Amino acid sequence: MNKLILLLLLSVSIYAKEHSMRRCMILPITDSARSDLGARLYERVETHIKETGWCTYLPSADLIDIFSRYRDRLRSYLQDPNVIKTVADRLKTGTLIRIDLDYEVDKVIVKMDVVA
Repeated sequence: MNKLILLLLLSVSIYAKEHSMRRCMILPITDSARSDLGARLYERVETHIKETGWCTYLPSADLIDIFSRYRDRLRSYLQDPNVIKTVADRLKTGTLIRIDLDYEVDKVIVKMDVVA
């Protein structure tokens, strides 16, 4: 029994090391109007994360290139838990930041999720 518990703890620690919650990445920002506001917001959030040291930031340029192929369905993909899990597993990231911009007549609604 003790060996089983030791093995379980070892496997959990290996998983935690590879998928540290301290490793974070910003997912591509979904923007209903496809304006440049999403890109400016991305840069500001990225700068803030780097300056504050809130987490170990991993650049997501490759991820953005991949998701750019799915621009017309990006919002639904980024809401899919299986897609989020696949991204986190492949990039060994524990925290993903998801931002969605929705435009209304006189305002912009910003939704931000920190997915761990």
